[in-house]
Amino acid sequence: MKAVFIVLIFFSGVVIGGTVFTVNSIGDSPDASLNNNCYTGSTIGGQPECTLRAAIQESNNTSGASIDFNITQGCGANNICTINIDTQTAALPEITSQVFIDGLTQPGNTSLCNLYIPNRSSYHVVIQGDLIASAPGLKLATGSDGSVIKGLNIRSFSNNLEIYNSSNNQIQCNFIGTDETGMISWSNNWANGIYVSCAAQNNIIGGVSQNHGNLISGNYSNGILFKGDVPACPGGNNETKFNSVAGNFIGTLKDGTSDGGNFGSGIAFLGESSGYSWIGDINGNNSISPNVISENATGIRIYFSDNNEILGNFIGTDLTGTEKLGNTNSGIEIEHGSNNRIGDADSASYINTIAYNENGVMLTGALAANNIIERNSMYGNRNLAIELIRDNSTNNDGQNPNDTDDADSGANLLINSAEILDYQTSYDEFLMTYILEITASIDASDTNAAYPLWITFYSTDVSESMQGRKYLGGQAIMTPAATHNLLHFYQTSDYDDGMHVAMTVTDANGNTSEMSQPVTIGEFDLIFVNGFDY
Repeated sequence: MKAVFIVLIFFSGVVIGGTVFTVNSIGDSPDASLNNNCYTGSTIGGQPECTLRAAIQESNNTSGASIDFNITQGCGANNICTINIDTQTAALPEITSQVFIDGLTQPGNTSLCNLYIPNRSSYHVVIQGDLIASAPGLKLATGSDGSVIKGLNIRSFSNNLEIYNSSNNQIQCNFIGTDETGMISWSNNWANGIYVSCAAQNNIIGGVSQNHGNLISGNYSNGILFKGDVPACPGGNNETKFNSVAGNFIGTLKDGTSDGGNFGSGIAFLGESSGYSWIGDINGNNSISPNVISENATGIRIYFSDNNEILGNFIGTDLTGTEKLGNTNSGIEIEHGSNNRIGDADSASYINTIAYNENGVMLTGALAANNIIERNSMYGNRNLAIELIRDNSTNNDGQNPNDTDDADSGANLLINSAEILDYQTSYDEFLMTYILEITASIDASDTNAAYPLWITFYSTDVSESMQGRKYLGGQAIMTPAATHNLLHFYQTSDYDDGMHVAMTVTDANGNTSEMSQPVTIGEFDLIFVNGFDY
């Protein structure tokens, strides 16, 4: 097949220029010879045959190539073109040079990535492994930095897509682990949807635009696994860090509400050399693009992994926060991980919705310290919104008792929660604002807790306990005291008779407590702050 030389400029400043190899066959034959022409030695429709395998072989032999698709023969019903890879004979070649694999070039696929996930039609290029699938599907390996993979349906491999010792790649607008419609979880996805390891850094899975999002479901292990501490990495570098996951559906089917769950976690960080990554944000730039992470065994698992940020996602629900799509275990589990951030008090866009899971957030292990859990909407979870495990196991142990001076260690130092002692209500006629004054005890000495403490107020429905549906605000506590008077101002729209109000405590090092026992706010008596009634 004749090579064409072009320059392509796309997305976030990535430039790929070079040869275009156009796949025109659903076959799996190798390239006849490496000569800058994709040709298996056979013909199809009177033209030299170029298979995906041959195109990868040729693209590895050049720099900055593109792999396009124009398959017109051998496709099935509705022109779905399935490229079956016999992994028992030979896995697809590892990708070792920068490449742009563009499924949108296949007739019928052109507009896929102009649409948000639920609105996409069927994918017309399917890359499918065999029933045993002992090998990965597409694998970006050493030398492939800066590649793009988009517009493909990839399924039935051990890991459907791997990023190994490769950085600055973009994985956009793919269906990974489902059928071409996105409405059926495909069989034989033997391991992870996407597996990232060995100095794979600054990769973006999804993107800022909703149209960049991937559907990653139906995998027998995790939707996405970031694996640190992998032995024998090239150059000894196993730092799998600084990666971003944004705008994806992970665990649901295409509609965002049907169960297509991954059998393990939606997203997992495993090992001390994984981490420093962003879920719902791109590269820490506050460019929030929510993921839906629902219907998995666990939503997000962080195991011996530090400094990850989880901002603006829907974990256990759909994008509206109304559908009950809870992960079987916790929405987020942190085991021995530190300095992770879940939500942030600085912006409403950072709020995660964490609902209908076993726990909203569960932390365990003495190394699970300095994990901030702030301003999230947590409701409908079957156990606690925040569960700090006392004995380092993963078994729920209910709300922790407060201990004198907070002198203990464990997950988030088992920091004491606030104890609400009393409350008073009033109304500011001039500001047309309800005022709630809570008297609370926070048993934490300045020896055992880092001051100032930050107290966060939440309201929740009257039918829920130990949850925090709506963030109301926060207040700093500068020094220890027997009791504290905590003042909160309600807008009129915030107040409902009989609602629950609960609080978390976060110390200056970022250790957040469990939710306090709530207080039920009765009817405001509307005594004005100037002392006069009606």
